[in-house]
Amino acid sequence: MDRDFDKYNKIPSNFCILPFLHKAIDSNGDFKPCCVADPHKTSTGEVANINFIKFDDFVKSKEVSNFKQQFKDNQRSELCTNCWNVDDHGGESHRKRVMNFFMNKSWEDGNSDLYKKLESFFNDSATWEDVQTELDRVQEPWDLEIEPGTTCNFKCHFCGPYASSSWQSDQKILYGTSSEEVSKFTKMGLWALDSELWNSEVMFNAKKFHFMGGEPMLIDAHFKFLKKLSERPDAKQVIISYNTNASKLPPPSVLDGVYNKFRWTRVAFSIDAIGDKFHYQRYPGDWSTAESNIKTWVDAIPESIEAKIDPGWSILNLLYIGELFLWADNFKVTNNLTDKQFDFDGHYYFGPYYCPQTLTLEQKELFKKKMTADIEMLRSTLKDPRLLARAEITYSNMVEHMFAADKWSKAIEDKRNFRIKGLDKIRNQSLKDYEPELNEILRIYD
Repeated sequence: MDRDFDKYNKIPSNFCILPFLHKAIDSNGDFKPCCVADPHKTSTGEVANINFIKFDDFVKSKEVSNFKQQFKDNQRSELCTNCWNVDDHGGESHRKRVMNFFMNKSWEDGNSDLYKKLESFFNDSATWEDVQTELDRVQEPWDLEIEPGTTCNFKCHFCGPYASSSWQSDQKILYGTSSEEVSKFTKMGLWALDSELWNSEVMFNAKKFHFMGGEPMLIDAHFKFLKKLSERPDAKQVIISYNTNASKLPPPSVLDGVYNKFRWTRVAFSIDAIGDKFHYQRYPGDWSTAESNIKTWVDAIPESIEAKIDPGWSILNLLYIGELFLWADNFKVTNNLTDKQFDFDGHYYFGPYYCPQTLTLEQKELFKKKMTADIEMLRSTLKDPRLLARAEITYSNMVEHMFAADKWSKAIEDKRNFRIKGLDKIRNQSLKDYEPELNEILRIYD
């Protein structure tokens, strides 16, 4: 079965399944439809946030019901601008990727009433209205994406205090942000350390949990929640997944005695580059530690651990696609891992400083030239067919994404240069030393 949402015109063109099955909580506690959407609003127009609203009350609110109705009516919600922009420029948006998963039963085994109804729809024995009726019966989200606060031990180049507590000192020095202002981020991001969420009935009943950062491996409360969750009678139907910076492992009692109680655990490693480039981009990360921890994860429970490399593609690492895929290929082949045990994904970076759409046309052409050389090298070098296929998709999507919009401006370029030089000075580093090819194109240093 290989259904393609773009080629299947029976489902309304603006539909997305996430509003019905999924909810996300941002690192500062904002409730969101998904990780790439804007936050939900309350009836008073304020951002809906777990620091002020109980999760169980929010998911049953009128605002969430109205949001779902927009998709049933084939309308475009203003919260989903990122996906609409990618869609309108011919890219593969998060929405389309999720819809392809959903249409091909990748969300779960497909034995629920919703999937049965969907299959009937595909076979022309049920209408789209029948599918919508089944969706209305899903009162609580099956799938939760949670960024448990801003507690983090990294201060990545493209991040900030809104997602990493470690960024506070650099934020003050680089931008002159006051301690009072920076502390606002800290206070909003402490919710996960001791939150009613961990006792939420809605959350406890979910089927799939994805924990992101900050850095989830630093949040002890979530390990306690997992231990309780593992005692559910249907724990073998539960899926756990992560994005982690690979700097820290779970406690041995969890790694060896809790994850094996679930159906499987997927671990996406936020690895954007290898070696010294990893240290530079995800400062102060240590590559040897990350590599060792990835090996520990894949060895822990071979039958139920799924690992993947999940870079955020940006100006900082697009010139080094080849290096990252070569490492992944060697790691997979050396450790004799299957496609299910070790995969490669990746996502767009939309931020204001390092989005490739903010490059000049001349710079984009230089990026494309280097990326083309990399993909040609990979075609003759990679041993694993799945990784080569992922490399081809990455190359195609990122070149298309880069040229899809012209977001360059002198103001953005100046801000990017200021940020790179400023962080280099604070951290006693230099882009010229760590990524000379990038420096040559951006002309940060002579």
